[in-house]
Amino acid sequence: MGLLGWVVIGFLAGAAARAVAGGASYGCLTTILLGVLGAVVGGIVFNAVGADSEAILSGALGSFITAFFGAVLVLLALRLVSPRRRR
Repeated sequence: MGLLGWVVIGFLAGAAARAVAGGASYGCLTTILLGVLGAVVGGIVFNAVGADSEAILSGALGSFITAFFGAVLVLLALRLVSPRRRR
């Protein structure tokens, strides 16, 4: 997958993860970075448990699911380490 593919999948996965896991209102670049970081984290997690998302769903859909799963984990981790805001 080329650079443009990483950007598109990263943006879609980051936006979907924000919608599911909740998160601050990020801009486009931060959403893309969230998705790309999510792809890396998701790939590490899937490899650690012995699953291969690319073998289950090949191509862009497998990449999207991996990136989405990882992005949700990243958002949940950020929520754990970020200071709580008082209202």
